Amino acid sequence: MSPEVDNIIKQWPWISLTVGTALAAQLFLGEWKTSRGVSDIRSFESWSLRLRDPRWLCYICGPMYMIHQFEEWGYDIKGVPYSFHRSLCENLGYPDLKNCPATPLPVWAVNGITMWVGAWSLRWINPSAGGANYYGMVVINGLSHIIRAMKDSEYNAGLASTLLNFMPAAYFFYSAMLRDRKITAAGIARSLVLGVVGHLVWVVPYILIDKGYVSEVTACGIQLLNTVMLNLVGTPM
Repeated sequence: MSPEVDNIIKQWPWISLTVGTALAAQLFLGEWKTSRGVSDIRSFESWSLRLRDPRWLCYICGPMYMIHQFEEWGYDIKGVPYSFHRSLCENLGYPDLKNCPATPLPVWAVNGITMWVGAWSLRWINPSAGGANYYGMVVINGLSHIIRAMKDSEYNAGLASTLLNFMPAAYFFYSAMLRDRKITAAGIARSLVLGVVGHLVWVVPYILIDKGYVSEVTACGIQLLNTVMLNLVGTPM
């Protein structure tokens, strides 16, 4: 892609922030019907009912991930733009960023196709299957940020939203699912395995670009496999 097109594509985190924040505000502040009664903002006891509702936690997963994307690829809490790009390129063997295969188009595809589609698909798919799979992605992504922060003894782009959003939401989701007997330990294990596989599918296209095996556009298409896997590989357990 030309530098001009790349610069346009690199604006996608602002879409994530805008849409993700709007959806999250609606879900946090609006009325929500649960099996235990109506959840609203009139009292914390009433509002917190949604934290025990797997369906609400599926709805919030997508917007939560979109806000996380902005911390990684928009501006981190230090005000550094496109901060996660440097660490990704370093992991791919390009510490100076020169010729790094993580170019704007496949970066957008990794984040957009898999997670933007997920933001909407989670409204309809089975929480025991697809919902758990996406939370498997949340946990594995969150652990990668936490482990790196512990290893380097410093903040990394995405850590704040991991600690404030990802890990608490994952705790509430799996707790609610276990409480309602909608998932077993085997189901949780499956979701975490798919979380690992999903992250490998994220990284592999960059390696293929680096080796010259595929183009940027083809690498974007590979991300469709992630979306299909997370939504369809879902035998409830």
